[in-house]
Amino acid sequence: MKVLIAGATGLIGNKLSKALQEAGHEVHFLSRNKSRLGPGPLGTGFYWDPDNGEMDLAALDGVRKIVNLAGAPVAKPWTKAHKKRIIDSRTNAAAVLHQAITSQGVQIAQYLSASGIAAYASDAQAWYTETAPTDTRSFLGKVVQQWEAAADSFKELGVTVAKIRIGLVLADQGGAFPALAKPVRMGVGSPLGTGEQWQSWIHIDDLVGQMCFILDNSLEGVYNGVGPNPVTQKRFLSLLAQKYGRKIWLPAVPAGLLKLVMGQRASIVLDSQRVSSERLQDLGYEFQFHNLESALDQLLAEA
Repeated sequence: MKVLIAGATGLIGNKLSKALQEAGHEVHFLSRNKSRLGPGPLGTGFYWDPDNGEMDLAALDGVRKIVNLAGAPVAKPWTKAHKKRIIDSRTNAAAVLHQAITSQGVQIAQYLSASGIAAYASDAQAWYTETAPTDTRSFLGKVVQQWEAAADSFKELGVTVAKIRIGLVLADQGGAFPALAKPVRMGVGSPLGTGEQWQSWIHIDDLVGQMCFILDNSLEGVYNGVGPNPVTQKRFLSLLAQKYGRKIWLPAVPAGLLKLVMGQRASIVLDSQRVSSERLQDLGYEFQFHNLESALDQLLAEA
């Protein structure tokens, strides 16, 4: 099977590309960086610039499935310009791929899009399955709504569409984990807000495994890209401190102070979504890392 990946040079895409190749699949990927074009460790690179509607249509040759992970990072300050960039980078990427498929008349079997658990309202009590209503009151909720609508547009082309709502990804080489671990390792970690907010985490190996499972089984619909046992932020920090032989002794950082410093972006660390992984488990996906303890052990062993 030949798979085209948008966003293959990012943290998740890099791992996914290598996993697909190890499983015997051929990978094409899209990149703005012309030095990455042609054969390489991530597959065969083709140029695109989704902001300007450009894409090398040869990237679609023989492709049966597309994975779209493209999107500007949400961790950067939410200026008006960057908030627009966060949305446009996701919708433009989908639009360019949609137009390319249409213009070439190629038959794509499946389109898998990244999404986020910000689809669900922040709630300390709720247990969110994929059938839960989505919430667009927050900025990230609006992002997810437009992101998933762009993915659903591929249905009109007769393509099977799957969307994976990704939680907190734990990886030793990037993403949020190194930033979370550093203050704890230095002995200055502290909860943010109440610390009671739920963190629906997933080890990157399981996230990539879920994506491969969705592709291999030609699944459609929405799936939660989270592990089976979410924890509160306090529990997360406590376990991490134990692994480092440290103590969490500093007082919690007040939510009001975080909002003052970070503005709307404070929702990234203050929102609470307790999200279920049962749908993929019921379909047969088997986790490598069921509990946070085992995930942390692996990450710290690799660090």
